[in-house]
Amino acid sequence: IAVLLFLIYKFILDNARNLDNDEGLVFIEDLKEAEQNLMRADLQKLLDKFINDKDYRFAIRVQYLQVLQTLSKQKKIKWAKDKTNFEYYKELRDKKLAQTFESTTLIYERAWFGRQDISLERFNALTVYSDNLKSQINE
Repeated sequence: IAVLLFLIYKFILDNARNLDNDEGLVFIEDLKEAEQNLMRADLQKLLDKFINDKDYRFAIRVQYLQVLQTLSKQKKIKWAKDKTNFEYYKELRDKKLAQTFESTTLIYERAWFGRQDISLERFNALTVYSDNLKSQINE
């Protein structure tokens, strides 16, 4: 029984470690599946795919998911697929980070939920906001 309990403990511990690093990431081609498995999804490959396909609206969605993934990995939020952006905002303790998150979220929501057609130029302009937020998270 002790050996069995030890093996179960070791399995759980190893899986928890894999979620904290990028080595366990898998490429998921479907955006909905990536949203469901955010902590395991290799979002950079998905982002590159949407950029290559010139689907900039979906690329913006992936960039925002990268922000959520990074916040969760840095333990600044607890990710859950049914949480709202406002709930994530309320979780942020760093006020400067929360303010940047809020403004980036508004820009993202206008592009994603507003179903705007996004040109390459607009995509590049919006990318500045998510890149700024990601660098602020990693500080």
